[in-house]
Amino acid sequence: MTPRIVDKEKKKQEILRGALKVFARRGVHDFKMIQVAQAAGVGKGTLYEYFSSKEEIVVGSMTLLLEDLEAHLKPRLANVVKPVDQVREYFFASFEFFVLQKRRLDVLFDFYAAGLPRKDGVPLLQNMAGGYQQAVDFLAEVIQKGIDSGDFRPIDARIAALSLLAMLDGLLFQSALGMTAIADRKLPEKICDVYLGGLLK
Repeated sequence: MTPRIVDKEKKKQEILRGALKVFARRGVHDFKMIQVAQAAGVGKGTLYEYFSSKEEIVVGSMTLLLEDLEAHLKPRLANVVKPVDQVREYFFASFEFFVLQKRRLDVLFDFYAAGLPRKDGVPLLQNMAGGYQQAVDFLAEVIQKGIDSGDFRPIDARIAALSLLAMLDGLLFQSALGMTAIADRKLPEKICDVYLGGLLK
């Protein structure tokens, strides 16, 4: 009888997706390894073959969420050429990614909270900056192209990129708290247009 070949990368992804479901229900700080194993449909022993600690699961899950976001953005931006349209599409596509599945939105802000220092002064997530900086770099490059082409005013492209992400985070945070109803696409459109109004010549 031929032994079953296990696709280790696929199994690891299944475990991390199970962890994201658990985080959406219980949060990043208040979960047990057995809950992740159950959500992923594996035994606890199998779980420890792939991850030796809670921290590894949290970091892996955050990385997976960012990879999912990138996979969502890539086709949306593939055929967009003008910087102004790239900025607009990035904003809308990112917004939709988190709003279409509330679980993603809940987990996103739990990851942000995990980046804050705990009582011992060490955050659960210590490498959040990497993924965020990739987004800043991408948007700064797009905005700089708009400045070079004369579409945007000559401003600090990196500050403009940080401002856009801060606006997006703020809007999503208000939605997560129930402070702002953003099921209607018109509100993010208006907010993005206000932002672009400050960039355009």
